[in-house]
Amino acid sequence: MRGTKEGGVDIFGFLEPAQFLHPAIWKRAKLRVFCQVKKGRISEQQVRQFKNDMNDLAHDRGRAYSLLPAEMKTLSQGSLGGLFTAQGFTAGADKYGRESGFFLVDPQRIIEVLIATHTDIPGLIVQRKLVLDARTLIEFLERSKY
Repeated sequence: MRGTKEGGVDIFGFLEPAQFLHPAIWKRAKLRVFCQVKKGRISEQQVRQFKNDMNDLAHDRGRAYSLLPAEMKTLSQGSLGGLFTAQGFTAGADKYGRESGFFLVDPQRIIEVLIATHTDIPGLIVQRKLVLDARTLIEFLERSKY
């Protein structure tokens, strides 16, 4: 779900680990996922602020918490936090983010995931083979903007 850009949350949703991991261990587990998305390079200060925002969510407070759907408010299981950037992370941001348990996603990581999952993306991956057609890829990405 798209966030309101309030309280440091741009995207939020649920993750059910049993869809990806062994269901005997993860049966009925459901995690809240909160993400922040930036166009520019992410600094350590921005990661520290996101950690504060995540702490507020974990303690049922803050502007972002007040805007969450009821199901997300009542979920008592854990939360994951992630940061997405179009231009990478500073060294301090990368180190602090990983130490804080966040998943960090830059353009290189997105491409790695798409290749590893064999996801067909027009202009990039076709029938599980890496093919770069810049014009087609750019057109696809421009149509995909929300």
